Order: sequence, then structure tokens, then C-alpha cells
Amino acid sequence: FSYLIVEDAEIFPGTLACDHFGSMLKLETGENLITQMANYFEFLSVIAVTENALWTSPYLDAWGLGLMITHAVPITSRKTGKYIGVIGIDATLDEIENFLT
Repeated sequence: FSYLIVEDAEIFPGTLACDHFGSMLKLETGENLITQMANYFEFLSVIAVTENALWTSPYLDAWGLGLMITHAVPITSRKTGKYIGVIGIDATLDEIENFLT
């Protein structure tokens, strides 16, 4: 997905999107961006939905806390079954080790 917010945009973003089987949309200034990007958010929610919790591989924290992992769980509506979002927690490997010992 490529989005443009400028009035006189170059053709490059559209060409780039097409070359990689994507899509491009020029966003209208003064309009609600969330409404204009609804298809993108729907696309993300469909491909991201899983019923399983997941753990990330260890990664180096950008703020210098060391190696961390994230545990994330999808949240769905009990009424509609639609995907609502994700809840997650990050922990350093040191914190996990201290908890386990």
C-alpha cells in the first residue's frame, strides 16, 4: 500500500506499488485520513488475525534495555467475532530469568 498526501504527486509511488503487486491511493487533504485508509486497516486486520498467542524471537531493545521478547494475544469481539486489536507485553530476558530463579 502506498498513500500520497500531496497535490501534485509524482508517478513513482504508483509505479512502485504496481511493480510489486501493491496499491496506491492519493489521499484527499481535508478529509478524514482514517476513513480514506479503511481498506488498508481492514487488509491488515484480516491477514493479522490468529487465534493463537505468539512470542517474538529475542530482539535488542532500542532504548538499551538489552535482549527482550514480546508476548502478544489477539483480541476479538465476543459479539461479532471481529478482530479488535492486540494486547501485548515486553520483557527483558534478564527479567524473565530473575522471575524463574
